[in-house]
Amino acid sequence: MSEGDEDGSSKLTHLHLENFTVFENLDMSLSPGINVFIGENGTGKTHILKVLYAAAGSHVLMDFPIGLANVIGVGFVSYDRLRSIERPETECTVGVTVRGRLIEFNLTDGSGGADSIPYIHNISQENYPINLPSTYIPPKEVLENAPGFRSLYNLRHISFGRVYAEILDKAFLPSLRKLDGVRQALVDGLEPAIGGKVVIVDELFFIETAHGRIPFGMVAEGIRKIALLSVLICNGCLEPGSVLFWDEPDANLNPKLLNLVVKTLLTLQRSGVQIFLATHNYFVLKELDLQRKKQDRIAFYSLYRDEKTNAIAVAKSRDFLGITHDAISDAFDDIYDRDIEKALGEPPVDD
Repeated sequence: MSEGDEDGSSKLTHLHLENFTVFENLDMSLSPGINVFIGENGTGKTHILKVLYAAAGSHVLMDFPIGLANVIGVGFVSYDRLRSIERPETECTVGVTVRGRLIEFNLTDGSGGADSIPYIHNISQENYPINLPSTYIPPKEVLENAPGFRSLYNLRHISFGRVYAEILDKAFLPSLRKLDGVRQALVDGLEPAIGGKVVIVDELFFIETAHGRIPFGMVAEGIRKIALLSVLICNGCLEPGSVLFWDEPDANLNPKLLNLVVKTLLTLQRSGVQIFLATHNYFVLKELDLQRKKQDRIAFYSLYRDEKTNAIAVAKSRDFLGITHDAISDAFDDIYDRDIEKALGEPPVDD
């Protein structure tokens, strides 16, 4: 069975983008386990995660294109901006295979204006509903700002994207009465790093320790990210058959804690959670390489600009050593080489 086919009835298995934002033509199969996207800034890693997230949550005919526009942040009346930045006059195609069925839409020019509503025709209307359980963790941690955030977001135009309101909706779900053995063990492993249990009182998040409750505003952001992961496990958002999207899990996180985060993600993958990550961090890649077991399904995707066409291209590898066009490892190797060069150079002059 080829990668991407396993458990195809309940997974995201394929992505096709044509003239979409920074992409001229992108076509890729997806792993049923962990999918890791790397690349320089501006190569579309986050856009890929958001396209897949919007497709997974589609439950009515028009929800995919409109939901995608809101998730990416261009808004309903201007989602024509989803079309190619460099080729705005071209037709845009977005297609995702979910649960073995293709959902796809095209954007063609409506009235010609940049802010006009383009003509949308969906190729696969009969394939709805989808509604694959999915969770998107954005780079910025928002639990500290939870009180009143959702009410403000629903009533006002604010600069936060839809994913921030939706992750709070997930975080506020009550905990399950009982976790299975795998998830209970994960929570037991995360809580020592957090320093206690997460409790919610009147939309305020706290870490409950032996010495009292610590408000999230006094907790380091990296710790809050691990706390959020614990909350999502406890309230059933990361059950078998669900999908987790995590944009920059390494942001504001001490490298020592990445060992625990990667261990948790690998365990979730083994229990049936499909995972999509976007990262700039060498330690995330290396921890995945060191901790993976033979049965783990991991795919690395390097996004880069083709030197001849200047179009965004992708190189896929199933193992760390096979990654090409790896800007992360290249930067790490450059620092190492400069460090050796400095150590072998002239010693510093004493004051």
